[in-house]
Amino acid sequence: MDAYIDGFLDYLARERQASAHTVNAYAVDLRQFCDYLRWSGRTDPAEWDTTLWEGFMHYLRRRSMSESSIARKLSAARAFLKHLYRRGVLEHEPPDALATPRVHRALPSTLTPHELRRLLLQPPLDTPYGLRDRAMLEMMYTTGMRVSELLGLTLE
Repeated sequence: MDAYIDGFLDYLARERQASAHTVNAYAVDLRQFCDYLRWSGRTDPAEWDTTLWEGFMHYLRRRSMSESSIARKLSAARAFLKHLYRRGVLEHEPPDALATPRVHRALPSTLTPHELRRLLLQPPLDTPYGLRDRAMLEMMYTTGMRVSELLGLTLE
C-alpha cells in the first residue's frame, strides 16, 4: 500500500504540480486511510466497495474529527482511489457520488449600526481621497457589492 501512496504523491507533485503543502496534506490523510485499511483488515483492493467508504467515515468520526477534516480526508481517499483505477489497480471506478459530510460554513459577522456609522465617518471629507473613500464605502454598504466588484466599476 505504501508504494501505491508514494506513486500517487509523486503523481500529484510531478504531473499535477501540486504544492509541497498539498502533497504533505495528502500524505497525512492517506496514511490515515491506510491505518483504517489495516485496522479493518481490508488491505486487498479487490475487497473495496462502498461499505469501505462508510466504514472509513465512521472510523474518522469515532476520532472526534470535525466535519471539514473528515471531508478533506475523504476527498484525498477518493482522489487516491481514482488514481488506482486509472493505473489498473482497481477493477471498478469509484463512484463519484460517494457520500461526504456537509461542511458547515459559518455566516459572516456583520457590523453593528454604531460600528457602521463610525466606519462611514472615518474618511475625511475635505480631501479628494477622503471623498472617494466615503463614496466607495457608502456604495458597498447600500448595494451589497463586493470590493472586487467595486474596484471593477468604470465611470460609464
